[in-house]
Amino acid sequence: AENFLRVLTGRHPDGTPPSKRLNTKSTSNILIYMTGHGGDEFLKFQDVEELSSRDIADAFAQMWEKERYNEILFMVDTCQAGTLANHLYSPNIFAVGSSQKGENSYSWGHDDYIGLSLVDRFTYVLLESLEKISIGSDATLLSVLRTLDPRRLMSNPAFMTNLWRHRPLGDILVTDFFGATVTVETGIPSYPILPDNRTATISEEKESKPSVQPWRLDIKEELNTVDSITLTPQPDSRLSMFAFSLLVYAALALFVFAAASPT
Repeated sequence: AENFLRVLTGRHPDGTPPSKRLNTKSTSNILIYMTGHGGDEFLKFQDVEELSSRDIADAFAQMWEKERYNEILFMVDTCQAGTLANHLYSPNIFAVGSSQKGENSYSWGHDDYIGLSLVDRFTYVLLESLEKISIGSDATLLSVLRTLDPRRLMSNPAFMTNLWRHRPLGDILVTDFFGATVTVETGIPSYPILPDNRTATISEEKESKPSVQPWRLDIKEELNTVDSITLTPQPDSRLSMFAFSLLVYAALALFVFAAASPT
């Protein structure tokens, strides 16, 4: 829970890599989708820690003060999920919960092989609608939320829209938060691979020093005109070593024979 709040608020220890940070700004739209076990105004983290609705409200407030977001779509799939938005007060937040206070959220289906359910009902029904939408679609978020049938969910989804006042709800596109294409800003100017006067420079270098060409447009000619190399066979050293060993063994045999013969 603490790490989750650190990601939202940007309060990281020194040395935290960019891949573990939420590097957003005042123009960023953020989707926060949480699922798991929970209850009235809390969500469990691996049955060890709990995240309360006040913790989330304070984290969103810090994000707004630090200009870390433009809009937030906060979606929760857990029992009594709507209660996690009870204490939100920061602007430009649209909260959606899989169930209201006093209601449970249920799983979808059952896998007999592993003995567990593989997905929750709210998430399953939502994915059914999202998978029909392509990047660049003009489908609205409200059109997707209308597919959340309480009869299939076995609970009543909760919506909190009182903090969304800056633009009509009907103008929210699905691609504002799901699968949107974004413009990448590198922040640094491009570095030229070749200088502006590359043609003249290369011509001069070919005339003066053909072997030194730091800027090369085409190396096909060089690959086709490589100087041939003639290899001179070297004598095999193993034969000379064998002859030397044979002479040593012969001399040793003569010495032993001479020492063993009678005088």
